[in-house]
Amino acid sequence: MRYNCPISSLQNETELSGDFFDEFLLESSDLSRVGSLCVEEMCGVARGLNQLGKRVVLVWDLLMTQSVFEKKQLIFEAIDLTLFDAVRVSDPGAYHYLNTKFPNTAVQLVLDNGNHNLAGILGWEKLSGNLERLVLSSQLPFNIITQYCINLSTDVEIQIFGKIPLFYSPRKLLNSHLEQASGSALLEAVGTSEESPHKGFTILENEHGTFMYHPKELSLMDRIEKLNVSKIKWGRFDLRHPHQVSSVGVLEELVSNFSASAYREFRESYSHQLIRGFFEVNKTDAQFKNLVNRKVQRKDENYLGEIAEVKKERYLGIDIKKCEGTLRLGQKVLIKTPDGKELLTSFKKCFDVDGVEIQTITKPGLYRFNFIPKTSKKSQIYLYSGE
Repeated sequence: MRYNCPISSLQNETELSGDFFDEFLLESSDLSRVGSLCVEEMCGVARGLNQLGKRVVLVWDLLMTQSVFEKKQLIFEAIDLTLFDAVRVSDPGAYHYLNTKFPNTAVQLVLDNGNHNLAGILGWEKLSGNLERLVLSSQLPFNIITQYCINLSTDVEIQIFGKIPLFYSPRKLLNSHLEQASGSALLEAVGTSEESPHKGFTILENEHGTFMYHPKELSLMDRIEKLNVSKIKWGRFDLRHPHQVSSVGVLEELVSNFSASAYREFRESYSHQLIRGFFEVNKTDAQFKNLVNRKVQRKDENYLGEIAEVKKERYLGIDIKKCEGTLRLGQKVLIKTPDGKELLTSFKKCFDVDGVEIQTITKPGLYRFNFIPKTSKKSQIYLYSGE
């Protein structure tokens, strides 16, 4: 197996251009999803890497509308392609454009947005006479990838280390919620699930769209020997961030001379938790039962309803779904939050949908109660039985 790494900034280029990587993926701010190199800087880096005898790939992995594609096409056509060994694309339009307009340029096709079945991947392979590599999704397990490699005539690449991309849309999903943000502003946020206790998802938005990453990072370092004897030809190290770049020496040593104790020490000192993702077992089906947060699944005994809205320090909007008998203010209720907390409390005020204050609830419906601290949407409400 041979290894490559993206270079998205001049700092990355200085710190990563050693002997470990055989190929570098150059990411410009105009043509790649998260690159920060201008086109002139990218071409300068390419010239330097050419002198070192490295393979150099121009990354054009944006998903584009027609108007955006036409603008990017002009930028692409102004670049000296003799500096690059291949061009990496993700958009089907860019793939077709390269096949028809640049038939002598080697193409690497990124299939991280779907394309998980062999029939689809074979279809992409047959469309091009200049395809040199297929970049498969990190959601595919090792046994499936090895089966695909047997049927494919094109070299395959997978991610070995780095941030795990979960979502990419060319739409600006953060910007639309901010009144003063400019269209080209770099925005970062942290996402938390309303349906489950999962949190810490990194959300990034730039001029090319919105990206979401898993809170943990991918590492297949303890399976590197298994990968080296597989039919997978290329392994990618996504080392765009300072905490990742500083680890390149350790990663290189683990690849060349793996030690379980050294890897354990590395994992313990690394700034993010490392996981293997879907690598060893196809967990796709097993995940469905985990998509439902069991901490908020209703149990019908004494069940009343769930919190539909929370206005901090003001009120709770509660959807009373079951009311056998009468619920009175002052009665003890048990609130079970999505993160597993249980709050024993009672309501002091209640209003119906017409804003009329009431003392008792005799039928299902939406009601507004006084605010209770530490509660959240999707919390389940039970009449306390005293057990």
